[in-house]
Amino acid sequence: MLGCHVSIIHDLQGPNNNITSGEVSGLLSVAEGVRGIIHNRADLIVAGSAECKLNPMAFLRQCLLKRLSTQANNRPAEACRPFDKGADGMIVGEGGAIIILEEEQHALKRGANILARVSGFAASSFASRDFLTPDDNGEGMALAMQKALARASVQPTDINLLTAHGLGLPDCDRAEAQAIRTVFGGHTQKMPIMALKSRIGNCGAGASAIDLATTVMAMDKGVIPANLNCDDCIDDALVLPTTNLVADIEHALVNCYTFGGQTAAMVISKYKG
Repeated sequence: MLGCHVSIIHDLQGPNNNITSGEVSGLLSVAEGVRGIIHNRADLIVAGSAECKLNPMAFLRQCLLKRLSTQANNRPAEACRPFDKGADGMIVGEGGAIIILEEEQHALKRGANILARVSGFAASSFASRDFLTPDDNGEGMALAMQKALARASVQPTDINLLTAHGLGLPDCDRAEAQAIRTVFGGHTQKMPIMALKSRIGNCGAGASAIDLATTVMAMDKGVIPANLNCDDCIDDALVLPTTNLVADIEHALVNCYTFGGQTAAMVISKYKG
């Protein structure tokens, strides 16, 4: 219904599709929109994702699966601790984000403020020992990131910002940390990581679209927002700034995954005209 209502309200008459794939939905939707532009199906496409997570049934499901943080119930600001040794689970947020995708000349003709360009995307699906956790070595995430970098024709050392999924679930964060090491090697020491869920929690299907939009804004403003509760990282090779960081971001990568093995990664680059 999201795509239906948005298209009716704004009289959007191009292709209309809904992708339902958990936290990865936003990146998959944006990638579908990019392909629509490339194949001349539309000059402008509205893409993104959202989900209503703050309801009793959603909470019950997460409680039964033992995914939620419980050690900071009286200190909610400290609850979500991505990649931190003190993490004990995720917190639930609610929200979404929309990206306007546009063919370059169409955007220039209408005087649009172009914030960034999508330069590479890839997805993968990798089976784990169960559907609740990623594979231990993060192979599916690593594969998606490697393919996205290759399709963007950039090297791992060209990435100035990595926006990680960073759930705050210990097993998941360890798998993602391993994937990051696999892809970026020693460059991890020079590459800031943004774990946005430390601030807003896991917004479900809206998560990766929010991550992408925030990454675009960080690139446009030249400021990487500080991570919260990431003071004692599970991996010394990862750099998670705990204060706002001024940075010139030429290329950034957004990584995401969902329970069941679906992963996706997108490289965005600064628009230079």
